[in-house]
Amino acid sequence: MMKRTKLAKWSLCLALSTMALTCGDHLLPALRLWGPHDRDVCLVDYPATINWQAIETGPEIRIELYRDGLGGASEVIGTFPAKDDSQPWTVTAPTSVNCILEATDTTDPALTAVTGVFRIVGPGLYVQGPHLSDSLVPGDTVTVRWYAPAAMQASIADVRIELSRDGGVTWEELVASVPVTDGFVSWTVTDGGLPLPQPDCQFRVSEVGNPTTFDVSLSFSIE
Repeated sequence: MMKRTKLAKWSLCLALSTMALTCGDHLLPALRLWGPHDRDVCLVDYPATINWQAIETGPEIRIELYRDGLGGASEVIGTFPAKDDSQPWTVTAPTSVNCILEATDTTDPALTAVTGVFRIVGPGLYVQGPHLSDSLVPGDTVTVRWYAPAAMQASIADVRIELSRDGGVTWEELVASVPVTDGFVSWTVTDGGLPLPQPDCQFRVSEVGNPTTFDVSLSFSIE
């Protein structure tokens, strides 16, 4: 996702060993920020990489993190040389499902770029799919995926899979118990005997015997 605030006309010549790729004049964004990617999941205390392309900017860019979308509060990750194109980043708490990074040219603050929406999750269980705004229909086969770090796999044997059709108010059990190391289950979509559409569905994966250890997927719909 990009905020198209300024365009630069440029000519690129890239040499690799004895091969050269020459591009003619193109109109491309003067500043582009593309990592983390849309729908990525970043783990607290784990390394991630912020990637950008600065074609026509000042010497430095500022990177900020929004944990509640662009309308929320931001925190400055740092100011970096624009020519570096990437920066390692150790992800910090708190967690959020609506994170966005923004890059700003410190010389021209009107020149900005943003990433897609990504998630920051804690060191416990987290659900990787389905994705936000996915639409499913009865009869589809959907894969519910989860991840647990190796340290957690040593203490959790099995997980329970549930579905909510009303945004988390009520839950129905899909799978009573499956080894946490399996990492996924497949489920054939049903309407549950309820009217369609069901616009605010979620999956929940929790530790068997300890429901306080859990994660919930992003919302999706059953049409």
